[in-house]
Amino acid sequence: MSKAATELLLELGANVYAIDINKIDLPVTKAFQADMSQKEEIDRVIEELPEKIDALFLCHGIAAFPGKELLVQKVNFYSQKYMTKKFTR
Repeated sequence: MSKAATELLLELGANVYAIDINKIDLPVTKAFQADMSQKEEIDRVIEELPEKIDALFLCHGIAAFPGKELLVQKVNFYSQKYMTKKFTR
């Protein structure tokens, strides 16, 4: 879902800043490799993002893996609630 959203935004001419734990292979404005379950890594990325963000797409594509429920919850909480709060100051 995030790759499709990124491709569409790029086709529309948007400046896209992408964050993923994996390597990003799309021609985005800037790619950040970060673990979205770690608040400190999210803070590091936020420091490098532009002050004004027009739209925030939080479609991280992590699935529920048996035994990894806490990881999924941390990614969902930090990358959605925490980042949304940071950008609506």
